[in-house]
Amino acid sequence: MSPVNIAATGPLKSASFDYPLNTDSGYLIAEVEGRKLLIDTGSMVTLTDTSFEFVGHSLPVMENFLGFTLDGVRKGVGVPIDALIGMNMLRQFDLLIDLPASRIQLSRLPVPLRDGALPITFNNRRPQLAMNFSRKPQARMLFDTGAPLSFLRRDLTDGIESVGMVEDFHPTIGPFTTQVFRVPFTLGNKTFIAEFGSLPAQLENAL
Repeated sequence: MSPVNIAATGPLKSASFDYPLNTDSGYLIAEVEGRKLLIDTGSMVTLTDTSFEFVGHSLPVMENFLGFTLDGVRKGVGVPIDALIGMNMLRQFDLLIDLPASRIQLSRLPVPLRDGALPITFNNRRPQLAMNFSRKPQARMLFDTGAPLSFLRRDLTDGIESVGMVEDFHPTIGPFTTQVFRVPFTLGNKTFIAEFGSLPAQLENAL
């Protein structure tokens, strides 16, 4: 089964679409005409159980893709959502996620950047970028806006003291518990310290 390609229903009335963005749950939830849409760059597909129009496209009903279900996402996210918007839709636009302004913009035209750009590559339609860690320069990282916690391979956190435990979930395996580590890294020309978990073995091997 291949991801559904979504075509415009007709000539787009606008080249750019701007929506409020709610991040209180730790997820990116766009609020579009009364609907709550999870913006998930880690998903190849868009899932919805109700057909509706989004950015000039008619979204077909699709609740399940190879065991990846909308109900499973709803249970894991813990907040009501009407659809999951994946990369088969998002890749057709320039995407600007403005967290300080709580807005998301999808544009048919290039969106100007204030602080320069970092190269993005795509693996199976999902975006990746390079981050530098002391143990692995130029580590390939999946840019997944559908995950509230970031994750590293276990060999990149071996020997680092855990700062706690958290519970997360994945739609294909359900909830799981992971140790959390604070790890410094460099992205572009800026250095950060962020919290990372460790994926269950089956998910780490899949990636």
